[in-house]
Amino acid sequence: MSPSFYEEFQAHLPTFRNTCRALPYRWPHPIRRVAIIGAGPTGLACAFALREANQRAQQQGQPEPFTTIQVFEQNSHPGGTWNYSDQVDDSVTFPSVDPYGPTPDTPTSKNDCFVGNIYHDLHTNLPTNVMCFPDQPFSNQVPDFPHHSAVLQYLRTYVHDKDLGSLIEFNTRAILLEWTETIQTWHCELATTATAVAATSSHSTPTTRTEQFDAVVVCTGHFNVPYVPDLPGLREVAQNDSHCQLIHSRQYKLASTTASDRTVLVIGGGPSGHDIIREILPFARQFDAQQAQESDGVAQRAPFVPCAALVGFDPDNRRVRFADGRSIPLPDVVVFATGYLYSVPFLPHQSDHHQQEKLPHPSPETTLITSGRQVHNLFFQLFYLPIPTLCFLSLMSRIAPFPMAYYQGHLVASVYAGQTLLPEETIMRRLYHQEIQGLEEGGQRHLFEAKEVAYKDAIAAWIDDPAVVPAVSAEWVQIRRAAKELRKQHLGY
Repeated sequence: MSPSFYEEFQAHLPTFRNTCRALPYRWPHPIRRVAIIGAGPTGLACAFALREANQRAQQQGQPEPFTTIQVFEQNSHPGGTWNYSDQVDDSVTFPSVDPYGPTPDTPTSKNDCFVGNIYHDLHTNLPTNVMCFPDQPFSNQVPDFPHHSAVLQYLRTYVHDKDLGSLIEFNTRAILLEWTETIQTWHCELATTATAVAATSSHSTPTTRTEQFDAVVVCTGHFNVPYVPDLPGLREVAQNDSHCQLIHSRQYKLASTTASDRTVLVIGGGPSGHDIIREILPFARQFDAQQAQESDGVAQRAPFVPCAALVGFDPDNRRVRFADGRSIPLPDVVVFATGYLYSVPFLPHQSDHHQQEKLPHPSPETTLITSGRQVHNLFFQLFYLPIPTLCFLSLMSRIAPFPMAYYQGHLVASVYAGQTLLPEETIMRRLYHQEIQGLEEGGQRHLFEAKEVAYKDAIAAWIDDPAVVPAVSAEWVQIRRAAKELRKQHLGY
């Protein structure tokens, strides 16, 4: 296998450092005020890294680089997507191909959290010693593959142990982020969420305010806008067939309520699709699934029937048609485990979305979002090329997200503190095109899997301080590679 971009980057790091020193990116002014949008695992890791940079400077008798580290979180609690709600997101449309489509804009009344994508019986697909932040293991009492509630408790413990609570403003949502060229800062418009309003007064309305920041770190995740392909006949079924329930995996909560004595079709073969297949099988009267694999141990189990790729719906005859010519009656339930679209709704001027036509049309060198299948113009999967004071964490898939956020957060902190240099934009852009070569479209740009370790090792080598982030240990790599087999041993699937 040829070396990845990140292996090549690490191999040529001395040359890159010399280039950065000779042709550094010129920041308009020191980065002192930093906003973090989102207090999920990624936002927490970044907040810790920024504050740790302050603490290291203090210990060395130097001025703290950051005067303000402010995290904005729309929920009442930290944890992001790990805040479970049994309420179903009713904003999903069929199809759903617009990255700026509808998203839930109010929290549930039951537990004051926005509707997320966690289902009732979810367990992690990574062991705790791979999943955890490098500086905070899970408790010994937590099973190797814990229920989602244990992960949420771990994150709340992390906030407490790292004393991050004072940095987080809860019930606050970023609704617009704009670059102010004249003063070279980010203008952030913020709104209180419905939870905060309800707690204050039943007659209150959401309040808005604006703040200025030197840099903004987006940590909102990429599981907010469902992707449902625009298959022939799907719109007609969604609009006219009341006997067929269409749901996205984001809306799935419990197998017994979704599938009990019903016919079910699951579309999609990723981790969520396989989990849903496994959970639904004991309840469904008839079960079909596109893209299920023999190795999952479900293909031989009645009433399961694996299918070829789905090519469309026939609403007039109430049938579903597949690429191999086979068709089945339209089932009672169709579950789309088809993934998500990347979306940054508070940055509309960085998209080519048709509803933003009143704003200047962005150029290919400034656009962030087009189809929603990837995010454009990010150097090292992080820094927005035209204005690197904007960055995005944990956009990748098929990774261990907590340690990835830890490494990325420390790189961002080191760069913004002036300890690690970026080169001028033309050099970053040239490297960016090398980074995405062959991955321009189709959602492969952020699919990491085999590149995960090389990427983190490149960050560790770039920062060049093992006390901040060490290279990935051989033990971690070994357990990471054995994760699927370990999960089968512990959970039976």
